Amino acid sequence: MGEFPLISVIIPAYNHEKYVEETIRSIWGQDYPNIEIIVVDDASTDKTPEILARLSDISPIPMKVSFNEKNLGVSKTVNKAFRLSTGALIAPFSSDNVFLPGRFDSQARLFIDDPDMVIVYGNGYSFCDGEIISELFDENKKLLISRPAAQILEYLYTNTDGFHTVGALIRREFIEGIGAWDEDLLGDDLVINLKAFQRINNSGGHFAYVDKPLVKYRLHKANLHNDYRQMRRLRFGYINKFTPPHLKTKAYANACFDLFLSLAEDRHWTLAVYYFIKSQLTAFDPAKIRFAMYRTGYMLKRVIKK
Repeated sequence: MGEFPLISVIIPAYNHEKYVEETIRSIWGQDYPNIEIIVVDDASTDKTPEILARLSDISPIPMKVSFNEKNLGVSKTVNKAFRLSTGALIAPFSSDNVFLPGRFDSQARLFIDDPDMVIVYGNGYSFCDGEIISELFDENKKLLISRPAAQILEYLYTNTDGFHTVGALIRREFIEGIGAWDEDLLGDDLVINLKAFQRINNSGGHFAYVDKPLVKYRLHKANLHNDYRQMRRLRFGYINKFTPPHLKTKAYANACFDLFLSLAEDRHWTLAVYYFIKSQLTAFDPAKIRFAMYRTGYMLKRVIKK
């Protein structure tokens, strides 16, 4: 693979005029010596295309920008960016997130040292308005990523809160082998993770996790998780398409419970109660009842204090 294999950062961009320059400049600031940037603008209606064109003209590293004539959606756009890329390693990214210094130092070395390495995840932070909110890989996710591929695959079949790929680095041939990003669903993280671990479980290959903050993931109102109808359609569509029949009941119950937690957090109480009841009718779980009572009490206390 060579001492410094080419890394392609592939970015689908849409209406991120406030953030996209910070994103690109954070890539420019990396000390890894062999990076290209591939951005596909998905028919933005703000100034994102003009900003990208200007940045491309002054980029200190190879940077290619393509413009969709009509909006194609995230998955089709990221697949287009992948086809335009030439790197041996691929870093999927978004046009509103930020690289932290030394993003690729430890990840690239794992690929160089291990020809069977196919995907390396990395930690980072979610943030909003400059404030750090949480780690992308909390203790539960760190424990999960340490397990064998078969156990991770079963988790991904039955849960719709898989790993963030914003900090992942993936071998090009592996992406080609799993058919790249699924263009029927919006959940690029969900599906690419599932397809990755299906392949690893069935055909072999190594995966790894770097427990260092490599990226910052921006939270704002345009994030998919704030659109609950889209979130429901994504999660149930994911289960319908990928989860084996014998695991579907567990998967639906978990998806409904996750929707309950998200809706309750944002104080959409009526819908939250609906999805909680739906989760219990699908698969009765006393542990979830206890957790729901604890979590709801905690959130109500926060409301009362305000």
